Amino acid sequence: MKAKAQSSKLKLVSADLGRQLRECEREIGDFELKYRMTFTEFAEAWESDEIPNKWSHQVERDYMIWEGLEAEKRKWSDGPSSDGQVA
Repeated sequence: MKAKAQSSKLKLVSADLGRQLRECEREIGDFELKYRMTFTEFAEAWESDEIPNKWSHQVERDYMIWEGLEAEKRKWSDGPSSDGQVA
């Protein structure tokens, strides 16, 4: 009975991780369309001062949100451990 409950819990956690991963990917895709590049390319262009108006509130905010989404995507991509915890 306990194994069945753990299996059900793991399935729920996995489904939620999948949903969160898809949401991150959707939001990342929005930024990639907006700037026509990946975050890695954007960060490199940022460091090279190739991003127009890089210090404007909107562009700086986009950078911070996009960077956070990439970190979150890596976290969700790692998936749950055997005890159901997210890395």
